[in-house]
Amino acid sequence: MIKITEIAEKANITQGALSNILSGRRRPSWTVAKRLAQVTYTTPYLWLEGMPDEIKSALKNFKPETSD
Repeated sequence: MIKITEIAEKANITQGALSNILSGRRRPSWTVAKRLAQVTYTTPYLWLEGMPDEIKSALKNFKPETSD
């Protein structure tokens, strides 16, 4: 699974902000949700409407692209 720091960096948000989203303490803006979806190959709706467990489950299967 991709590290939280990588997702945050690629989506141009802080690790703390992503942690708050993943824990359910905060919801992302539409713009941030779109960036998170693009980075993780999910949908913005997952980030906007999904429960923390749903988001984490989607990320378990995520494999980042490598630049070999």
